[in-house]
Amino acid sequence: MMKRSANFFLWIVSLAVSLLVVITIAQIITQKSLSRLRQGNTQATSTFIMNNRLEEMVNLAFELETKVINGKPVDLLSVRSGIKDSLTRLQYNVRVLGKVWADTTQQSALSKLVNFVDKQVAVSFTILSAVENKNASRQKILTDSLRDNHWGDSIYLSAILFQKGLEQNLGATLKKNNEAAYSISRLNIFSLSLAF
Repeated sequence: MMKRSANFFLWIVSLAVSLLVVITIAQIITQKSLSRLRQGNTQATSTFIMNNRLEEMVNLAFELETKVINGKPVDLLSVRSGIKDSLTRLQYNVRVLGKVWADTTQQSALSKLVNFVDKQVAVSFTILSAVENKNASRQKILTDSLRDNHWGDSIYLSAILFQKGLEQNLGATLKKNNEAAYSISRLNIFSLSLAF
């Protein structure tokens, strides 16, 4: 009888220890999965912020290009400080975007975007300088250069390419998040079934 009680007691203790081990492992896996979910949510948020920034930059680039190309010298002189501020803001925003986004898979597309913005900004500042110095022939040459190079279009296409990469990264992250959520759900069901 005593031997039976001892065996039963050992069996109960073994079962309890096994359940504790399983529950502990389940909790560790759950915590890792939740951490991945949080990271994915953070990445999704930054992707949406980046998309909004890109859209704002593309719109600003087109608006500025149009103003500089179509503006008459008198008109450009009266609004040059606003255009200069907008050009500086455009260049600043693209730099911030480059510093914020650390994903190396998108560096090529981002480098192209930065390059096109820099070119558009540099030519636009030079055009404004020619207008201020009343150098009409230089202004015409630079304005034609700005028109012929279509940097606004190039900025748009680079932004689209960058955006597609962001969407692919976001899709992969959401897929991982769904898998993590499914694994947490299965683990919880398994833990509950063991507990009962």
